[in-house]
Amino acid sequence: MRGFSWRVCLIVAASAGQLACWTTVTDDASFTFTAVVPDAGNPINQTIGPDGLVDLFEGLTDGEVVFDLVPVAQYCRDSADCLDRLQGGDIDLFRATVADLAGLFPELQVLAIPYLVESAAVADLVYSGAFFARMRDALLERTGLRLMAVSSVRGWRHIANDVRVVHAPDDLDGLQIATLDVPVHLETTRAIGAIPRVMQLSNGGHVQLGVSTGVRGSVYDLLALEDSVRPKFLTLDRHDYIVELWLMNERSYRKMPLDLQQIVQLGFDELRRLTLRFTDEAEDDALAAYRAAGGETYEVTQEQHRAFVMAAGRVSTWYMDEYGYDWFVWFEGAIAEAERELFQARPQ
Repeated sequence: MRGFSWRVCLIVAASAGQLACWTTVTDDASFTFTAVVPDAGNPINQTIGPDGLVDLFEGLTDGEVVFDLVPVAQYCRDSADCLDRLQGGDIDLFRATVADLAGLFPELQVLAIPYLVESAAVADLVYSGAFFARMRDALLERTGLRLMAVSSVRGWRHIANDVRVVHAPDDLDGLQIATLDVPVHLETTRAIGAIPRVMQLSNGGHVQLGVSTGVRGSVYDLLALEDSVRPKFLTLDRHDYIVELWLMNERSYRKMPLDLQQIVQLGFDELRRLTLRFTDEAEDDALAAYRAAGGETYEVTQEQHRAFVMAAGRVSTWYMDEYGYDWFVWFEGAIAEAERELFQARPQ
């Protein structure tokens, strides 16, 4: 029988259903880990909500689970500030995006190259296998931050605008699309034929379109916008599967005894499993809400999808020119292996 008990404290974004932090309490010592997450929430049902997280960690910790909410806006000026605080040890855990990490680890922009990941099932395998381990080790060596899990609560990035229905890249000619101020996203917007306008984000992560006529984002991003500025036309091309990276300060992680480290990692493994396979049903619910709010959707045909893929091919070339071949080859190899595994598992 172990000589102490523990309590895991989770900071959960109330409407986004996102895991965030834990506190460990023993008979003779206390481990308190502080974490923050963006507080921009999903307006409709999620793959896993707060109740699901309660059940998940109650099972892992024999009921010793406490929930609290600390939105990022109350702790950091912005995501860069959160990452600085995470590296410095002021906070222990942060859920970052690829865009947040572009300055610290620019090669990881490979995760946002369009049209490489074609299904949530592929993403699940890629981000739980050897490629995940490679990212974890490289992040730890370069930044001192431990990658605990990759998750998704927003699903696919699509193309939305307020001018016309977009069927093919030519339809984007002259349209100004709000785009994250990150090289891979700016290059993607240019490659598919639009003019990028740097997207403004609130401290909580909410999109602010400014003077643009559209945005590349998830259906959840669109639903979070005010009715007066939400683009009317949404082209469903699924060009980017949006992921988040849960990062923990390594010194904080090492403060825990080994068995507690393993329990915490098991919790993150389950978080990945529950959130990374963003289901078609979840997106269907979001699309229904978008249409009910006055939006119009268009799903590209196979031929139109090929036209977008061909146009976006220059993003891969740009990436390799800027950051080399290694991470691109590793990522493509992991995707190919995942696709083979899924194909072999199909009923014959």
